Amino acid sequence: MAAARILSLARRLRRCERGFVLPLTLGISTVLAIVGTTAISYTTSGARTASRSNADQKAYALAEAGVNDALAVLALPSNNALDPYLLPAQTVAYDGGTATYAGTLDQSSGTWTITATGLSRNPTGPSTSRCGGPSVSTWASTRPTRSP
Repeated sequence: MAAARILSLARRLRRCERGFVLPLTLGISTVLAIVGTTAISYTTSGARTASRSNADQKAYALAEAGVNDALAVLALPSNNALDPYLLPAQTVAYDGGTATYAGTLDQSSGTWTITATGLSRNPTGPSTSRCGGPSVSTWASTRPTRSP
């Protein structure tokens, strides 16, 4: 009996097309709105990712600058390169961020291990974390020089 009612209703709806345009228009509008929203979301997400990648590259360059600063301190002739307190943790401000570097001396081998971290502003917004470049580490060997 229920099947007969459904068939009767289906036949009636096939014969009568009044009011069919409104649901069709609403359906097409809904699909277009979803496609448009998805396209906008994808585009802005790509722009944020590119900005974040650029900031990460800047942070890495800042960390490398910190390593270079530490190496410059070690290479300065007026400094004793075997002084274990020569490279305490220091933060240096640059355009676009800061670099923090420090060094530890292995006195048995005369080798410095220098670690630096670069930080730059996060372009994706203040509610997210700052962009921290990966720590850049290097080592430098020193040879003591004797003054006559």
